[in-house]
Amino acid sequence: MELRNLRLDLARAKSAMRIAQHTLRFEQAQYEEAIIERAGGSKALGANADDRQRALTIALGNDQDYQLLVKQVRELEYRVDDIEALIAGAVDERRRDEARIRDKLADALLWTVGADLPSAPDDAFDDALAQVSQETLDALSATETPCP
Repeated sequence: MELRNLRLDLARAKSAMRIAQHTLRFEQAQYEEAIIERAGGSKALGANADDRQRALTIALGNDQDYQLLVKQVRELEYRVDDIEALIAGAVDERRRDEARIRDKLADALLWTVGADLPSAPDDAFDDALAQVSQETLDALSATETPCP
């Protein structure tokens, strides 16, 4: 898939994920309120805040509608992660292709001026370009005739 399309898919997936996360937070508050009302008040859920939070967590874990919302959010989060991984792979592939092109251009430039092709490190293009530029300038200055 093209990098531009992947980025568009990522934007859409992130938007859907944010909407789902907002919906989940809103629904969670409503479910918690209903659980507290059914229990007869928050004090009925436990003696202290930790006990009450634990009781709410257990009740939400047993609520199928709430769990469906959680599942939808998780699936959207996984989708975002997948698209981000695809983008990273596409960017790596693109950089690899660019490096191959730079290597071929450097080889072509060196071949054009008759230089020996080096077995070069990653900064070969910069070094080769500097070498070719200097050799080209030297060759041009040796053959230039002044303009009248």
